[in-house]
Amino acid sequence: MEKNRLEEIRTEALKGRKRAKVISALSFPVYMILFCLLSGLKGETGGIMIMAVAVFSAAASLCTFFGLKALGAKDNGAVFEKAFKETYIRDTVQNIEGFSDIKYSFEEGFSQRELAESCTAVCGNYEQYESGDMLKGFLWERPFKAANVKTGALLVNSAGRRGRESLFEGMIISFEGIGTNDTVQIFDKKFPLEMRQWTETIKTGTADDDFDSRFDVYAMDPADVPLILTPERIRKITDFAKAAGDETAVTFRGGKMYAAVCHRNLFETDISVPVERQRDNILKDVGVIKKVWEILLK
Repeated sequence: MEKNRLEEIRTEALKGRKRAKVISALSFPVYMILFCLLSGLKGETGGIMIMAVAVFSAAASLCTFFGLKALGAKDNGAVFEKAFKETYIRDTVQNIEGFSDIKYSFEEGFSQRELAESCTAVCGNYEQYESGDMLKGFLWERPFKAANVKTGALLVNSAGRRGRESLFEGMIISFEGIGTNDTVQIFDKKFPLEMRQWTETIKTGTADDDFDSRFDVYAMDPADVPLILTPERIRKITDFAKAAGDETAVTFRGGKMYAAVCHRNLFETDISVPVERQRDNILKDVGVIKKVWEILLK
């Protein structure tokens, strides 16, 4: 779908939201009059009743707004999001140097098992696990996948009421063919402990004091660390963390390299923002994927 057509769909969805706001604002005095007539306000109780009527009128106006918003903007908003993500994002990334055979799926994501194998972010309960917005293909002939992931835990209080505790929300990126089956985990110290996926590793370090002051390093065999975390790779992991926003993790495991970024989702859409400006956000997300790829270069 062409950018101009996407912009038309986005504009129509935005107009639907604005119409909903205007109609809901105008509906407030109508609801006030209607509720006053129905309640038959009179006598000394009128003041109290007017306050109650005002509250009900405001609530009814809000319901009107959200109802009209859903009816007026939902279809165009859904069409815009689907077209933007499944065609515009794919085509934009495909045309960036180094990327090839790019595919995007709104529904596809990392399985919970894949996340567990990555040893990056905690998996949580199966019922509270979500993943989608999968982008996959090749970057300089290296297979990669990137997707959004949300994990949580199911809680039950003393009264037996069930609730959800959010654990991790962010993006996961993987690259295949790193040439080592050793397990090394690197967590930015700002990556919360409760979000980390632990495995049977030993806390260790590197010969770089600055790196060790910023990152926690774990390995199955500490002797593997200097082989994997070369001085050049240490610098690139630091560059990736700066570009992605600090709360990051990088793991080498099972012949793959994984990266996790907390509180940052891939390719978010916003109908209030013009398509061209959203393209800039695509390029920023792609820049993070490229930073992960650079880590592979020793």
